[in-house]
Amino acid sequence: MVIRLKEADVQKLSLVREIILRDVRVHYTLPQLSALSQLNTFKLKKGFKMLYGQSIYDFLQSQRMELALQLLTATDDPIQDIADRCGYGYATNFIAVFRRKFKIKPTHYRRSQSIGKSFIQHPSRTCYVSQAPDTLYPVPRYKY
Repeated sequence: MVIRLKEADVQKLSLVREIILRDVRVHYTLPQLSALSQLNTFKLKKGFKMLYGQSIYDFLQSQRMELALQLLTATDDPIQDIADRCGYGYATNFIAVFRRKFKIKPTHYRRSQSIGKSFIQHPSRTCYVSQAPDTLYPVPRYKY
């Protein structure tokens, strides 16, 4: 079923997007977003998906995961703190969603990022050479 969106509807859907982006920790219900945007829930769901290409829930999840990637890369915060900052009350739920989306655990992702950083920042230290897929072997660097 195709729905027609007026310019006012597009502005209201844009407002919903901005509300979600303000704080991804908050999980708004459809009735709450409907009341805030003054759109009925049907038009809210269908219009959001038509305009942004994904459901409201999928949009929220993707924004949370983008934030998680940034935090895992840029900080050394514990996984529980990152889960809290991304809107997950339990680290286990966060880890499950992260793993389902990226096919890797958050701790493994962080380690893979830190290996790359340590090689780039400290080329005189141990580097890693891949001899076989998914296998890393340390190779010492000698100074002459």
